[in-house]
Amino acid sequence: SPQEIRHALFPGAFDSLLSELARENSIANFKVSRSVGSEFPARNNSREEEELVLRYFAFNVSLDAYDGKASKWMDRYMEGKSGIVKSEAEEMKGEFLQALRNCETVFGHEVFCNLSNSRLRQSYAIYDVQMHCLGRIPSEVVRAYRAQIYAGFKELCGQKDFTATLRVRLSGKGNILDRRGLFAHEIEKLHLI
Repeated sequence: SPQEIRHALFPGAFDSLLSELARENSIANFKVSRSVGSEFPARNNSREEEELVLRYFAFNVSLDAYDGKASKWMDRYMEGKSGIVKSEAEEMKGEFLQALRNCETVFGHEVFCNLSNSRLRQSYAIYDVQMHCLGRIPSEVVRAYRAQIYAGFKELCGQKDFTATLRVRLSGKGNILDRRGLFAHEIEKLHLI
């Protein structure tokens, strides 16, 4: 897999961080087609979970130079981070875990799912937007307003502008930025920060 190649080419503190964070329950069990409350089946070992963590970091920076080629973008990001020191890895770990915990706080077992679908299935597009937008809010604020954030996102999932970004070119720059903007607008309406 692309992540197995990255793992071989770019060892170091960042690669170790990806492996560590990939063991988080919501990441280790990601993207399993299921109904609410069902058990997760076993997965193969192609470092998909590590790629999911990498995706968060790679897409949580400015996308000005992003050309829509997600795999190449993640290659370059991982190569650029291959020489980080342990203290920077620890800082990145805290950032990732705050975003993940905020998402889990708001969405629980529906985390990273399109809430307008009757059959819940996690997606990279929803993962990207939830992690990006909720990772920027202090955890205590997310806990206090989790019901309102959930309701706002559920409403957003049914809106035509948002669903249009989930149909084609999910990793296209325009669709990523549109999804972020739409969810950020829902959050701004709550006057949280």
